Amino acid sequence: MKIKLKKFHIFTVGSILLTLSFIGCGNDGPTDVLVYAAVIVEVSYQDKDSTYWQEVDNIVLRVSGLEFSPIVDTQSVDSTTFSFEVPTGEDRIFTAFAIDTNRTAYFWGRKDTSISNEDTTRLTIELTTLLATAGDSIIILRDSLPWGLSCTDSILDSLGINTIVVNSDSFSDLLLDPYKNTIIIPSDQPQEFYNNYKTYITKFNNFVFDGGVMFFSACHKGWNNGDINASNILFPSSVMLDTIYHTDTINIVTGNHPVLEDLDTLKGYYASYGWFKDYPSFGHILTICPSPESDTTIKPTLLLYQYGSGLVLLSSQPLEYTYVHGTGINNIGSLLPKLLSCLVDNRERLFLKK
Repeated sequence: MKIKLKKFHIFTVGSILLTLSFIGCGNDGPTDVLVYAAVIVEVSYQDKDSTYWQEVDNIVLRVSGLEFSPIVDTQSVDSTTFSFEVPTGEDRIFTAFAIDTNRTAYFWGRKDTSISNEDTTRLTIELTTLLATAGDSIIILRDSLPWGLSCTDSILDSLGINTIVVNSDSFSDLLLDPYKNTIIIPSDQPQEFYNNYKTYITKFNNFVFDGGVMFFSACHKGWNNGDINASNILFPSSVMLDTIYHTDTINIVTGNHPVLEDLDTLKGYYASYGWFKDYPSFGHILTICPSPESDTTIKPTLLLYQYGSGLVLLSSQPLEYTYVHGTGINNIGSLLPKLLSCLVDNRERLFLKK
C-alpha cells in the first residue's frame, strides 16, 4: 500500500568515518573485529498537509544486524540529522519510524542492504503507512484451519500472494528473515500449537525485534479448543490476553489507520473473545470492546505497536468466522481483507469485499 508522495522532505544521516572496534582482546590479540563504514541515508515522507502526518513530531532511525546491538537515534522532524557508526557486513536492516510525542508510530520504512568499507553507502528510505511494505513472503503458522475456514488463504490468493503454511511441529527447523518474511497466525488453534509456540517464543520475538512483521489473531477457545493463556504466552513486549471472552457483540473503532476508514462501530455475534492488557503506552489501539460506565478500563481488541525494529498486530476478534458468516458493511469480519491487503502492500485492494 504505497502512499503517493506530494512533496519530499529529506533527512541525511551523516557520513561516518571508517572505524575499527576490537572485541575480546587478550594476549593473543582481538578475537573479533567490527569494521565501521560511512553511510548516508535519506528519509522521505508525505507533505505536511497529510492528516496522519499532523500527528508526527519525531523520526526514529534504527540499524540492526546479527553481530551488534541495535543502533538507535531520535531527532525532530524539523531539524533531523542522524550520525551513526554502522558495522560493515551483510543484512543490515535500517528502519525508520515517524512517531508522535508518545512514541506512537504513524509511518515507517525499511531498507535491507550490505555495508562495505570500500565506498560510502547511500540509502533512501520512503516512509509509508504502518504495516505496508511488510515482507513479501507470507508464512502462515497453523496446525488447523480456524473454525474449518480457509478464507485467509483465499483472500491472499485473490491478491496474488503465494503463502507457505508451517505446522508447529516444524518450528524448530523454521528459518525466518525479518526483512523478507511476514508471519500470520490465524485464530482458533489447538492447544498443541500454542504450547509449541511458547517453546519457540524467543525465536518469534527476535524475528519481530529485528525488523519482522507479525499478525497474531489471538482469538482462542474456538472449535479447536486451544487456550493461549493455558500456554502462558506473552506477546512481544509482554502484552497479555485477558481471560474473559464471548463478552460483547460490538467493537468500537478508536484508532487512526487507513484500514479503519469509513468504519465506526463493528458488529458480530461475538465481536471479540477477549482484550489485551499490559500493552505499550505507545501502541495504536485500533478497536476496543465497550465497558460498563463504572469500568474505566480501556479494552483493546485490535492493537498495533512497534517492537524493536518490527511491528506487531494483535486481534482478539473472530475475524475468519465473522468474515464468512457475518453480514453488512459493519460486520467485524470486514477487517480481515483490509488487514491482509495492507500487509501485502496492496492499497488498490484495501477495501476488498468477499
